[in-house]
Amino acid sequence: MSLQMMIVFGLLVTEMTLMTILVMPLPHKVQDGFVNLAYKLLQNPNVKVGLVFGASVLGMMFMDALRTAVPKIPKEYHPGMPASGNVPPVPTMMAGATWSEVRVRKFYSQRNMYLTGGTLFLGIAIYFNIILLKSMVKNKEKLIQATVVSKEKKRVFPLWNTRN
Repeated sequence: MSLQMMIVFGLLVTEMTLMTILVMPLPHKVQDGFVNLAYKLLQNPNVKVGLVFGASVLGMMFMDALRTAVPKIPKEYHPGMPASGNVPPVPTMMAGATWSEVRVRKFYSQRNMYLTGGTLFLGIAIYFNIILLKSMVKNKEKLIQATVVSKEKKRVFPLWNTRN
């Protein structure tokens, strides 16, 4: 595996770990701290620029892998087509290569396409998950405050209504 694909694979593993931590049922204080940290990182302009740059590089790698995984083969090479004297040059993926080499190249390009596509998709899923969890943590905090207030009212009001 090339160095850039090892970096993509490492990023994918990191994203999967982050997503696992985000969706785990953690105690409220731990989840609140973790989600707030992730949300503040997403609001940092330098982190935003880095994420956009990384996503654009991954997008270009994905498009390149897609282009090489699904080569455009001219109609003249499809089975059942009549042979003609104007046959275009052999596609670069097939030129001078055995069938096993063609299959290996296709496997590698498909692997690269799945890795980069999965990394892009998981990055988008993490972004929206952090936004969703931020609102959930905020609403959970409101619920906790409301239950504390209602418990205090229950404790205070019965004492006022007692008749001696």
